[in-house]
Amino acid sequence: MAVPDPDHLGFDIFAIVREFERQRVEYILIGGGAGILHGATRITEDLDFLIRGGMENLHRTAQALGALGAKTQDGQAPDHDDLRGANTLWKTRFGRVDVLVTATGPKGSRLSYPDLVTHAVAMKGIPGTSIVVVASLDDLILMKRAAGRPKDHEALPELEALRDAAGES
Repeated sequence: MAVPDPDHLGFDIFAIVREFERQRVEYILIGGGAGILHGATRITEDLDFLIRGGMENLHRTAQALGALGAKTQDGQAPDHDDLRGANTLWKTRFGRVDVLVTATGPKGSRLSYPDLVTHAVAMKGIPGTSIVVVASLDDLILMKRAAGRPKDHEALPELEALRDAAGES
């Protein structure tokens, strides 16, 4: 795992993950942040967390976001109702955080926490945390392909090379 230097990122991954861990949020780090922890060099502007649905986890996620200084568009602290069934973007004092309850999968399907958790990787070595739950390279590549955005397609060669070097797939 590549431990990122927060001074070169637009967010403090250490502070955000520590708070998610402190609040016992069930999550999987996906997107560019997951790519960075797998060793990708491509910079991302935010962290994307796919969280387990369910009221208890939504409540814990809202608590974590509140502790990170996240605010709704009208300036209120997040509530679990803000997260229910939605993909939301939060600006925190540690950087932008996307919280998703589903992610785009192949052929327009929706992927949820249970779809990805069995392949997720528990990474150690992030200062101040026990582990970081990160989407597998195979699942990350699958989501990048499915998203269909140019920036996601541009990330694919590096992610595929990392997967091939790790002997996954």
